[in-house]
Amino acid sequence: MCASVFVTLKLMNARVLTVHCSESFVETVARYAIAHRIDAVVVPSSTDAQLLSHEVSKLTAHGANLDILAFTSVDGCATTAYDASMSAAGQLLLLAQFVAQWNAAHRADYPLQIASELSLLLDELHTNCVGPDALQVFGDDELSGRCRMVDFLCDLVPWWEQERKSCGLAPSGCGIGPLVEGFERSGRRVMVAGIVFGKVFTRFLRLLMHSVSDALLVLPYVDLGLSDREWQTLHSEHYQYYVMQLLKDLGVGRNEVERLGQVKVNHVVERLFNFELTSHLAMDYGTGKDIELIACSSEAEEAVKVVEILKSCTTEAHCGAKAEFSRISGWAASAKPTQTAVDVDKDTIRFLEGKSVTFVGSDSLAARVDALLRIGANYCDYDEIISALVLCSIEVVVSSGNAVQLLCMLKHPLVRLGYDADEYRKLLAEFEIRVVRGHSATGFEAIGSAIREEFQQLEEFWRKVVEAISPMINVREGSTIGEIAAAHVQCLERLMDKLDTSACTHALNKISTFFSLFDNYCMGVAVFSLTSYKEVCTLLVRAFFTIERNKLFGVNLATRDAVILSGFSEAEFKPRCSHLLNNWVRERLGLPLLEEYCGRMMYVLYSFFYAKKLRITKSAKSFGVAVAEPIWIRYLTFLLKDRTERYAATQAVVSSNVVTDPYRASAPNPGLDVRKKAMSVLTAKAVDTLISNPYVFYVQYILKMFPTKTVNTQHSVRGFNIIAHKILREYLVSIGTEAGDYNLLLEIAKRQFDAIAVTHPYAHVLWWPKFKEMARNFFAVDSERRSAASRTESGKSFVWHVSEEIQVIARCDRVEYMKDGSVMVACNKVGAAPSKADMRCGFASRAIVDAVCVAESTGANVASFAYWKIAPWTVEVVQVEDCAEVIHAAKQGFKELLLRYAERMTPFSPREDFSTFSAYELLSRIRGGVLCPNAEA
Repeated sequence: MCASVFVTLKLMNARVLTVHCSESFVETVARYAIAHRIDAVVVPSSTDAQLLSHEVSKLTAHGANLDILAFTSVDGCATTAYDASMSAAGQLLLLAQFVAQWNAAHRADYPLQIASELSLLLDELHTNCVGPDALQVFGDDELSGRCRMVDFLCDLVPWWEQERKSCGLAPSGCGIGPLVEGFERSGRRVMVAGIVFGKVFTRFLRLLMHSVSDALLVLPYVDLGLSDREWQTLHSEHYQYYVMQLLKDLGVGRNEVERLGQVKVNHVVERLFNFELTSHLAMDYGTGKDIELIACSSEAEEAVKVVEILKSCTTEAHCGAKAEFSRISGWAASAKPTQTAVDVDKDTIRFLEGKSVTFVGSDSLAARVDALLRIGANYCDYDEIISALVLCSIEVVVSSGNAVQLLCMLKHPLVRLGYDADEYRKLLAEFEIRVVRGHSATGFEAIGSAIREEFQQLEEFWRKVVEAISPMINVREGSTIGEIAAAHVQCLERLMDKLDTSACTHALNKISTFFSLFDNYCMGVAVFSLTSYKEVCTLLVRAFFTIERNKLFGVNLATRDAVILSGFSEAEFKPRCSHLLNNWVRERLGLPLLEEYCGRMMYVLYSFFYAKKLRITKSAKSFGVAVAEPIWIRYLTFLLKDRTERYAATQAVVSSNVVTDPYRASAPNPGLDVRKKAMSVLTAKAVDTLISNPYVFYVQYILKMFPTKTVNTQHSVRGFNIIAHKILREYLVSIGTEAGDYNLLLEIAKRQFDAIAVTHPYAHVLWWPKFKEMARNFFAVDSERRSAASRTESGKSFVWHVSEEIQVIARCDRVEYMKDGSVMVACNKVGAAPSKADMRCGFASRAIVDAVCVAESTGANVASFAYWKIAPWTVEVVQVEDCAEVIHAAKQGFKELLLRYAERMTPFSPREDFSTFSAYELLSRIRGGVLCPNAEA
């Protein structure tokens, strides 16, 4: 496809010029074009076309008759295998379907994420003029059958050629011939300014210089200072290697290149990029005051520092080399610098003149920087909001209702489920706190079971959640990707039901545009499942909603005022590196090796080092692991080591000079009206809390603040003790005062364990044998006690009227009415039970409170109160004898304590021991001495 025609400039009237990056490339080219009456200028991209057009407009009062054309806008000359008629997401969707179809046909298991690597391969083949015939090298006897990947690649390119033709995509470089012919017929003076990496651009230059007289080529920063020996032996990773190869392909000697503009050499930069170590300390090698190397202890600190630098800049800057010009990415590629040709507003002009850029070499660091920049921002990134909803709705179904994914979806700002905002917020808060966190429920089955049994008021809410995602739940294995996408759209529409805002309208339009990809590029391959669809959707969302980051080779030609280079702790950053497109494949296809791409990256970084201010951040650790720095960063540190003004080390935490008196704070002491209202109706648990730690009682029952449990991220079931206690309670309530029924007990237990085993198979294997033994022992003791009592009540509430304004309610596990008229109170304990000494001394007051409430409510004599310690091997009854005396003393003590806090201004001071209430220890600040423990309370 690319003609191998080698000519020399001596045979044609053409010149090659170069501009050093210490000068503004755009300004120098604009001045030269105006002074020499150039008719047309070809620049690499539409961004460069806009920059040059703006610069020419500043230099000429009435505009100049100068056509500016972006090379990448020419048919077949884009830097990707697709053009404006097909987006990156569209190409990825086609490639993902190819991978899925190939896997099904060959019983392979290539991940669908490999579509991004295939896209990179096709781009490489396109920009380097490599036709589909080149892949026949893999069919040689030496390579055939070596690996399945060979067959995979041999099938890929013919398939893509067919898809390219059906989609109307232009072949590589097809527009070069007509463009050059037009220049030749017009007789205009043509200048090419800048570089596009790839052989398509080289082909264009050869044809242009051979056909058009007086053609000019202006290259950025050709190093004319290197010796001939150094120039001829440049390593492929050197920043001048690509320029040397380009001149060689054009048949141009370096001595034929003329310098345009002035050169202000910084010897620190020159030595850094030319790997020179010799005697640099013995000479004045220039200043490095504009280069700042910032060391950080972690990636989190590095992100904070990058944001601080960005905010300190007077111009607008974004994370990612291309993001700076995202606001002009849709402008015309060809324009004349006149007022009628280009409409440039003041904000955009100021934006262009700022010329600041940030390059972040780590995806995780880029995410941190983006998140910090969005804090306090006065704009809303709708693309990120919409993409998050698209992905989290899939995650919920794929994870079978994982609690974390479910909350991410339900808390999304665009999800309403048909409720009003306030009503939805209340229902969601109750669902999260009581079901997901309080009940540790995770998974569709567990959450649904918990709501049916204990939270019936949330049944309607849960029904709407399940109905909203039911289209995707009903997707079957072996569907087309278009069918799954249609079900996905239905889910999103139901989730956003009755959200009548401009944000919702914009989101729906954006979602409709995104899912139109599936209508346009669905191949009808019925091999997809929800899991594979999730992989594809993740790729598409990243390509459709996210601005392409770190596209170094598309960086425009403007001189920068401020440059930030970050994320280089990832060691030797190699662009375009992938497992598929490795050097073995590159060498056989005739593509540039990875080392050459490193050289191209250094070529771009070289220009950044001549910015007015360059800051390089580096972190000692990445993901908590110490990492080595690239060699060139270490060498730069060495060059700047003795210059204290060039090296800045940041501190992660700035020490505070604020001094506080830890004993100034007093214990909380609310008014009597607040106390009486909170203590009018108390549970036995509340009384026990007041006895154990008054401060915790104040936080829980007066401030209504309860610790929020963590979401069940491990998808683990609740503890065995909780499940066993729940089964026994349900059994006792079911039989009431009737005789025991062992089969009913096992039936209830089996139902509970079957619900758990859906997502936790180990429940049957590990827990069921243990519970069967426990149930047998419990049933035997329960039957024996029932036979000795006239009747038994379970789960019934009893009330103690402490005063006219205070009452205590206790719900007892078991109350036995004996034949002599006395009662016995018992609490079931699956696990550890308090000792008799603790019960008599009041350290385990819950059972005593139950006993007092039963005695006051029934008027009967409480013969005993006890704990049933239920274990697989036995049921131990721990009870206190002579309980009448204990209950009498406890009643007087409880009443005095409750009245002291309800009717007097007694402070709710914290106890020293927070072992039972560890969640409140930090809140009390008792360890810091802010609240002093008060033994009197």
